[in-house]
Amino acid sequence: MNQDIKNYAQAVLSAKSTGLVLEEYYGNLAKDCFDIAEAMFAEQIKREEEQEAEVKDKPQENKLIIDLDSEPFCPEGWTVESHKKGGIIEYSPDMVKLYLSEKQKKKGKMIKGIELRKELKNLPVMNANLLDWYLAHPNEIPGEWKNKSWISFWGTVYHRSSGNLVVRCLCWTGARWDWRICWLDCWFDDSIPCVVSAS
Repeated sequence: MNQDIKNYAQAVLSAKSTGLVLEEYYGNLAKDCFDIAEAMFAEQIKREEEQEAEVKDKPQENKLIIDLDSEPFCPEGWTVESHKKGGIIEYSPDMVKLYLSEKQKKKGKMIKGIELRKELKNLPVMNANLLDWYLAHPNEIPGEWKNKSWISFWGTVYHRSSGNLVVRCLCWTGARWDWRICWLDCWFDDSIPCVVSAS
């Protein structure tokens, strides 16, 4: 294609794509040049539409989905006493925060688990499904949580075979993340915060 025609075609393409009507181009272009410009414009529109459709239809491979509605893991011999569902959510680092009762915040102060449970009744506590998701995705566990003894998940309360009520807790062993239990008739200090929704 002649370079002058190419230049004219690009000029018309630019004018149309910006919504301008430039008479100097439309009046001076030869018919074949105008046709080329129209074809180029149509091709560009088609390409942009295909790209938009491709992005829209592409699966979100990087999304991390957590099912807080499914039945929680229950160790053999245990039963689930209560399980607060939380929906099917997309993970983000700032979706949760650690909660301490006012009775836990002062150093040396503690609150009994049974009393703490009453205090947490209307708070968006996270359940044990999130704990197990964290264990399956340890790189997503906030590093500062290693400074706590145990991170408790009050959204799921269990009956152990012995009859005790317990909550499962995330803990850093010094080498890896694992889980432990806290009895509800035990005392909770500031080293055992609870995970709640940040929203």
